[in-house]
Amino acid sequence: VVTVAPPPPPTVVVTRAPYPNAVWVPGYYRWNGRHHVWVEGRWHRARRGRHWREHRWERRGDGWIFVTGGWVRD
Repeated sequence: VVTVAPPPPPTVVVTRAPYPNAVWVPGYYRWNGRHHVWVEGRWHRARRGRHWREHRWERRGDGWIFVTGGWVRD
């Protein structure tokens, strides 16, 4: 996804882990074709030897591009 509209600042959420070894996957803004829409964060089970790389928006030239996050090896 590429857009000329920058994403708003992220929403801060404070919550307790629902179970041991839970990893918080932060929320992010997605582009619905007209404006940014907040997608809530969620808890995931930790994966041995991996960490979560957040979804993010990166500035590219005159616009913004969405980079999908996911589990990556340590």
